[in-house]
Amino acid sequence: MEEQTNIGEKIKRIRRENNLSQEDLARSLHTSRQTVSRWETNRSVPDLEMLEKVAFIFELGVTKMSCKRSRKRFWKKLQP
Repeated sequence: MEEQTNIGEKIKRIRRENNLSQEDLARSLHTSRQTVSRWETNRSVPDLEMLEKVAFIFELGVTKMSCKRSRKRFWKKLQP
């Protein structure tokens, strides 16, 4: 069984596999290095729009980037 990883760990792993620094990824997303750092250390999570941009940059589907717990948080944020 695959060990469950959170969204921050996935972003960090994929970023490193693609030999990008936090600064490189941040520049591609038009955000700050500090924001990428907060995602990777699980102090915050990217919103759905940003998650889609991350998935696009790494040519992944959003479902591959998200885990069950993160998806629940996204949907809760989207509800009125």
